[in-house]
Amino acid sequence: MSSENNSLELSAKRHREGSFLDSADSSMQNSDSSRGSNPLPPGVYPSTSAGLPSLPYVMHPQYMSSPVPGFHPSTAPQSSISDLDIQRIAAVLKGQIVSEVYNAFQQHFDEMKATIDTLSAQNKVLTQKVDDLEMYSRRSCIRITGIPEEKPQVDQDGKEVKVDENTTGKIVELARLIDVSVTEDDIEVSHRINRKDGSRDRPRQIITRIKNNVKRHALISNSYKLAKFPAKKGTYICQELTKARSKVAYEARQLVREKKIKSTGVWDGKILMTDLRGGKHAVQSLDEFLDVVRSLGIGNDTP
Repeated sequence: MSSENNSLELSAKRHREGSFLDSADSSMQNSDSSRGSNPLPPGVYPSTSAGLPSLPYVMHPQYMSSPVPGFHPSTAPQSSISDLDIQRIAAVLKGQIVSEVYNAFQQHFDEMKATIDTLSAQNKVLTQKVDDLEMYSRRSCIRITGIPEEKPQVDQDGKEVKVDENTTGKIVELARLIDVSVTEDDIEVSHRINRKDGSRDRPRQIITRIKNNVKRHALISNSYKLAKFPAKKGTYICQELTKARSKVAYEARQLVREKKIKSTGVWDGKILMTDLRGGKHAVQSLDEFLDVVRSLGIGNDTP
C-alpha cells in the first residue's frame, strides 16, 4: 500500500514540473516575440544552462552600483596629473638614473685606478731590478769619448779600405797621460761602437772592459787631468751605463751647462751631482733625479 502511494506522489511531482517548464517555455516565446530585437532592460541579463532554454534573470537592486557623479560610459576617464607634474616626475627620475649611472661609473673608475696604480708601482720595481742587473753586467766596462779615429785609406780603384785600428794601444797611451799604469794585458776587450745617426763629424766612442777594478776606478777618477792637455779637449772617460742611467747623466750635464748645479760625474753606477751650495747628491734612476731637482728648486720639464 505504501509503495503504491509513493508511486502516485512521484508521478504527480513529475507532472507538476513538466507543466512548469512548458509554461516557462511558452512565456519566453511570448516575451521574445513581443520584445523582438529590443535589448533587455538594465539589470536584466540572459542566463543559459546545459539542456535548458535561455532564461532572463534580474539583478537585485541592492547589488547594482550607484552611478558615479560626472561619469558617463561614453566618455574616457580624465587624468588629474598636469603637464607640470609630469615634468617634475621626469626630472626626479632623470636625476635618480643619472646618479645611479654616475655612482656605478665612479666605482668602476676607482677600481680601475687602484689596479693601474698597483701595476705602475710593480712596473717601477721590476724596471729598477732589470736596470740594476744590466748595470751589474757592465760594472767592469768604461766608455771613452773623443779619441780620434784612423781615417780609411783609398785603394787604386778609389774605394775606401778600412784600416785596422789598435784601440787597446790608444787606451794604454791615454792612461799614461793621466798617470794610470795600464797594460794591454789589463784590457780584456775594446772596440768602437757604431754611430746611431751615421754622422762622421765626431769620432766613434770606444767601449772597453778592464780586468782590474783598481785600475778601472783610477782611470775614471783621474780623467779630470785630461783638461791639462789642449789636444785632448773633448775627450772623456766614464763608466759604462745602462740606457736609463745614461739619460739621467745627460740631464745632469745639461744642468751644469745651465749653471743650475756645480758639477756632475759617474761613480760605481751612480750619477753624482754637486749643487751650487756644495751639497752632494747620488741618484740611480730618473725618478730619483727629478726628486733632487725639485728639492733644489731648479725644476726643469720632465726629460
